[in-house]
Amino acid sequence: MTKQVDNEVKRTLESLDNLKSASTDPYFYTRLKSRMEEDSQVRIASKWSLAGTGVVIILNVLFLVGMLSGSTSDTEMIEELAVEYNSAWPSLYNNDLIYENE
Repeated sequence: MTKQVDNEVKRTLESLDNLKSASTDPYFYTRLKSRMEEDSQVRIASKWSLAGTGVVIILNVLFLVGMLSGSTSDTEMIEELAVEYNSAWPSLYNNDLIYENE
């Protein structure tokens, strides 16, 4: 049985000796290299666009969290602006101040 296997292996190896080597187009490697470089440039560009999108999303989330945590009513904002600008005019929403001046 081993002699039969040895003969089969020998025949298979001899059939491989008759094969011709594979040949390619002379510019195959040049085209392959340029295609690989294009793919790498696309990957780099997609990474930058993904990073930019991530930054925009993070900034939006921070802005929304800031808006929700610091929400004040309109009257409070108007009164704060009046205090900041040292306004002598009373607030329209504070009726007590208007009636005290009369």
